[in-house]
Amino acid sequence: MIPKQLSEAEAAIVLNLTVSQVRRLRHKGKLGYTPGRPPRIGEDDIEAYLRAVKRRPTLPPPAEPPTPVIEKDSYADIQRRVREKRLKLRLRSSQRSLG
Repeated sequence: MIPKQLSEAEAAIVLNLTVSQVRRLRHKGKLGYTPGRPPRIGEDDIEAYLRAVKRRPTLPPPAEPPTPVIEKDSYADIQRRVREKRLKLRLRSSQRSLG
């Protein structure tokens, strides 16, 4: 069966858009059409456009990831690195003041 061909004005009524919006969709390649004077837009092209722009239900936001548990050993390592860093900073500042 040959699909019914609509003018831009008729397609605009079906899509609840203005004629210039339909023309813009054609030029951007979002709405298929049959070239000619005037261009004709098939019902199947309108259905394909409507399927493409149909909004999908949004997914719920992802759950918060669990807070990582820091083991005692790794926490001690962090404390040691912080102490070392502070010591290096003190040494640098004392060298600058001597310097």
